[in-house]
Amino acid sequence: TTPAFDHGRSRMGHDGVRAMSRPPRFAIDEAPVAGIALVRGAELHHMRDVARLRARAAVALLAPDGTEYRGEIESIGAERATIRVASIESRARAASLILAPAVIKGPRMDFIVEKAAELGAAELWPILCARGVVRSPGAQRVERWRRLALAAAKQSLSAAPMKVRDPLGFADLIGAASGDRLH
Repeated sequence: TTPAFDHGRSRMGHDGVRAMSRPPRFAIDEAPVAGIALVRGAELHHMRDVARLRARAAVALLAPDGTEYRGEIESIGAERATIRVASIESRARAASLILAPAVIKGPRMDFIVEKAAELGAAELWPILCARGVVRSPGAQRVERWRRLALAAAKQSLSAAPMKVRDPLGFADLIGAASGDRLH
């Protein structure tokens, strides 16, 4: 005879996939104060409306310096979510890689930004080339690249979000890169 299947639990004896996976990651702008972190803006929207998380849900918070805070949602409202921090994990990058690609058209540049962030690049310096098709990507495009870099860092569990600089010319690139940063 086959054992009866308990619909309340999985075959592996846990509460389902979420019980075994890492908690979802959200970016924060500032370090927690007195063990409390606040999530606002687009990250709050993602937490509340997209992931539909509620009080007592486990979350991971990614600070700009690469520190990851793990905790539990205490409250979630229209303006902010309050997270009680339970643990801190600081991860250092293996290397500080700066990627300086020429700006290319359309979704191909988005792809470069995503993959560079997923692979752990520290910075992306978009280069405007004299013979390039794209003359200036515009402020909205650069902001999009910053959002893509943050999303890719959260998804790939990168140590810290990749910084995306404003586009610069090749001569400016050479002037901005000090001798110890070029390899």
